[in-house]
Amino acid sequence: MKCQRCLTLNGGSDSVCGSCGLPLARPKVNAIVPFWGIFFAIACVMIPVLTLGGGIPLVLGLGGAGGCVKASSLAGRSLALRLLLCIGITVFVWLMFIGLLTPLVHKSR
Repeated sequence: MKCQRCLTLNGGSDSVCGSCGLPLARPKVNAIVPFWGIFFAIACVMIPVLTLGGGIPLVLGLGGAGGCVKASSLAGRSLALRLLLCIGITVFVWLMFIGLLTPLVHKSR
């Protein structure tokens, strides 16, 4: 782990920097995904399911689902911020999907 003050590389098990003595901060990982995070992830995964596959819908759906799972389990953030992030990701992904479909619908008429 790299020290934030002197940029010295330390061992993975070190708790303080060997050069300057600054305590090394470990990133907080919250492995628990709330139920509403799974709901937003499923809403994003529905894009490739509805289109029956395809590269672009797959990237949109899985990228949005991964973003929602990550945003919903951010440690140290408020519930309102995490919820707004998930809503924003889901709405953005669906708007991108609709934006991709709109030229196809108008072209087939």
